[in-house]
Amino acid sequence: MATRKVTRPDWRETVAGATDLAVLGVALLVAALPVVTAGGAVAAASAAVDHWCTHRTLPPVAVMARTFVRGIVPGLGALAVAVAGAAVLMLNVSATARGAVPGGPVVVAGTVLVLVAAAGLAGLAVVRVGQQGGTGWVSATAWAWRAALRTPAVPLGIAGLIALTTLVGWMMPVVVPVIGGIGLLGLHAVTRRAGWAPERA
Repeated sequence: MATRKVTRPDWRETVAGATDLAVLGVALLVAALPVVTAGGAVAAASAAVDHWCTHRTLPPVAVMARTFVRGIVPGLGALAVAVAGAAVLMLNVSATARGAVPGGPVVVAGTVLVLVAAAGLAGLAVVRVGQQGGTGWVSATAWAWRAALRTPAVPLGIAGLIALTTLVGWMMPVVVPVIGGIGLLGLHAVTRRAGWAPERA
């Protein structure tokens, strides 16, 4: 039986791809610095990574800029929900750990599990927004919920990747400007590996 030959990218393609993602990470960080633009920045960067996964090149700068501007207002809602949810969970963990809330380690462990699940769902939603061209946070969140119920291992893997990326950034602050693009690539790669690539016309 004939075997299919796998073509691997040479070192120049690998360097070019890494450079693209590093530049995207810097652009993501700069665009998100005002905070209120963070949702639009993440949506545009996720759309750019989705394009890169398909074409191995980033979309034109003008396209990314339009996606960013178009996503600022919808991204505000997504950002508010994410910040509020994370704040409530972290306050619950802190209060329980101090003994202000009864339950002890069991409640802390349960809250941490909820936080992990929420991170996985958020990561899936970010990927889906990118697959939809940087739009549709509500539909992307609904899709992420249905996908997580079908295959819970995927959002857990996504959450683990988010935790690892955060840990690397905390341990090596020098990589923070570039790690965003690489982290987004990881989220898209895990999602595509699960067979959840975007449907193309």
